Amino acid sequence: MQNYYDLPPSCSHHSLFLSVVVFANVTMLSLQIIYLCIFQYCFIRVFFTIVSVITEVADRYCEDSLSPAFAHVWVTCFEGASVSIAMYALIQFYFELRTDLKQHKPFLKLLCIKLVIFLSFWQTVCVCVFFYTVPFLVSFLFFLVADVFDFLC
Repeated sequence: MQNYYDLPPSCSHHSLFLSVVVFANVTMLSLQIIYLCIFQYCFIRVFFTIVSVITEVADRYCEDSLSPAFAHVWVTCFEGASVSIAMYALIQFYFELRTDLKQHKPFLKLLCIKLVIFLSFWQTVCVCVFFYTVPFLVSFLFFLVADVFDFLC
């Protein structure tokens, strides 16, 4: 049985990060790294939910502002990085085991999981940015239309 931390000779010249990036042999180490990259999202999400509640109580969250003085921006950035790492690890897992799992046709199942998690997060970010920028756009368009009418009249 292979030691968990030993890389096979074909991957011995790679660093730990490159053993995940290179689609070579599936090793126990690369599966452990993928496991950690996927499940870190569960803990990060819970941790930043607690941080959001604490900062909301302390009046330092302010979901309506994109100012870095408030915790909402930082929580969103860290959760975005976490979900991106988890989705990358799912893709890596698929590429490493696609030949072994071919009879189960895992591509569409993986795609559904990725779309639900990844797009739901980015939908929240886009809606937040949209509602932050809409007042500026409305006031800009109002003054633009008023200037056009003043010019035409």
